[in-house]
Amino acid sequence: MSEQVAQPIWRPLADGLPFFAALSNGKRKRSVSDLLTLLVTLLLAGLFAGLSVPTSGFEQALVNLIGAIPSFLDVLWRLGVACLLLWVVVILVSSTVRVRVEVLVDIAAALVVAVGVALAFSRQINGVWPSFSQAASGGSAGSVPLISLACAVAVSSAASPHLSLPFRHFGRWVVLAAMLCVVLLESSTPFGALLSLLLGVAAAAAVHLGLGSSMGGPNLTGVGVALAQLGLPVDHLVEAPRQSSGVFLADAMSPTRGAVHIKVYGRDARDTQLLSRLWRAIWYRGATRPAMTREQQVEHEGFVTMLAASRGIAVPQVLVAGMTDSGDALLAVAQRGIPLEPGPTVAVEKIWQIVRSLHQIDLVHGALNLDSFAVVDQEFLLTDLSTVTSTTSRDQQLTDLAQTMVVTAI
Repeated sequence: MSEQVAQPIWRPLADGLPFFAALSNGKRKRSVSDLLTLLVTLLLAGLFAGLSVPTSGFEQALVNLIGAIPSFLDVLWRLGVACLLLWVVVILVSSTVRVRVEVLVDIAAALVVAVGVALAFSRQINGVWPSFSQAASGGSAGSVPLISLACAVAVSSAASPHLSLPFRHFGRWVVLAAMLCVVLLESSTPFGALLSLLLGVAAAAAVHLGLGSSMGGPNLTGVGVALAQLGLPVDHLVEAPRQSSGVFLADAMSPTRGAVHIKVYGRDARDTQLLSRLWRAIWYRGATRPAMTREQQVEHEGFVTMLAASRGIAVPQVLVAGMTDSGDALLAVAQRGIPLEPGPTVAVEKIWQIVRSLHQIDLVHGALNLDSFAVVDQEFLLTDLSTVTSTTSRDQQLTDLAQTMVVTAI
């Protein structure tokens, strides 16, 4: 079912290192994950701030263990810290050379927030303002928190949503390695290093929450090229007016197939990260596990759509499905039609008939709403089958029925 396409569709088509995920001046939005990150990191930062002074017995044991490590290894730990500094420089230089103003703005704002928050925590914990030496390198006795580490983490975290997935992961590993090296160099205590990490992440999350963060949106030209390589040339490719979390939607016209609706699951899209996957895994516990990878998502939706069509259920026709070498997946179906709007025009019986037909072939939807249905040539279709699973669970069928009652009552 899935085909390989060489052209990456979730990043610019220009030659060169795919360092950034989204196009310059691409879409930004405020994300619930940024809010959760901010709340959790601030909560943990407050906890570690309370545990940092006085030093606990457990932390002191760790400090004593670190003190027993031979000093000739310090050169390795300094290299680890240098890697983080180099990573920060790479981000700044790349953003400047590629004229990524939005990245530079995020970094500058995150730095200001990180310095302010770290200074406030340092004053609260130690009772005095830190000296420049303490802020930069921990001074002679180590600093809690280490402000320079918090700032470096803030830069990496602020730029992270703008980067392609491999570099995003690389940055996280560099940050974790540098945090460990800071502790081994005794520039901060174990809890102090963790506190610095949390403050840097919190600063970046606050900026993303305030300004919005990059969605890692696709290049529409790349989507068109990928579809052409799959044997479905299209034109008039535009972003769909309604978007769904975790997937990019586009509409186009095909000379041979007419109106086409495209779904793109991108490797770099932030909404396809672990949080949404874990939520679906919890929601569907005890039943068939939801598709967890982009390729599985496309194959799953394509399969259940064709299965439903073969059983006489009104669903769109699957045209093509494919997987790019860069890890992006797409699914194209025949015209999606006109989404339903609240009001008396909603055909109650047609919607109930579609839901009952799903249950008769042991399929449940799990997320029915008005956007799940559309009208094409006076025919009602179930257009979104991304959450459909195969199960005989009566509880999940009742969930579908309850959601259908809400849809038809609007």
